[in-house]
Amino acid sequence: MATLTIKNIPDELYEKLKVAARANRRSINNEIIVIIEQAVSPQKMDVEEQLAQTRLLREQLPLYASDEQLHRTKNEGRSFGLVDYGLADLLQSQSELRWSMVLNAYLDEEINLGKAAELLELSELALRERFIESGVPLRLGSANFVEAMAETNAFRSWLVDK
Repeated sequence: MATLTIKNIPDELYEKLKVAARANRRSINNEIIVIIEQAVSPQKMDVEEQLAQTRLLREQLPLYASDEQLHRTKNEGRSFGLVDYGLADLLQSQSELRWSMVLNAYLDEEINLGKAAELLELSELALRERFIESGVPLRLGSANFVEAMAETNAFRSWLVDK
């Protein structure tokens, strides 16, 4: 096994490591190994827990849209409406909130993978990889004719921009 030496650890951080190691009944060395493993290993996401947390976040927003409102918006043929209701700045500045909101909309089938990637400012391929690493189920392909047309139009728009 390799050996790693870490120098100049701030005293406050070292004390926190000692407390965490004691609480987890590990040596400081083993505690650091566990922390590093967690940091570099992809985390499997509990989809139901993520949905519940995101719904709680949505309820705290002043422009909260309920699941019923989101479904009604989708069924009336409008696009994902949260950004249209003035959340663009909030979602831009709060990346964790943006991720949660977009993931929730994707898992609730309010938006497709392409729209989720667009809202997160990622390529669709990068988002697929992130979803796979996190254990988020992928929905590939258009669910209906309207979605297929939207994807076709988005692709045409992308071609024009290139």
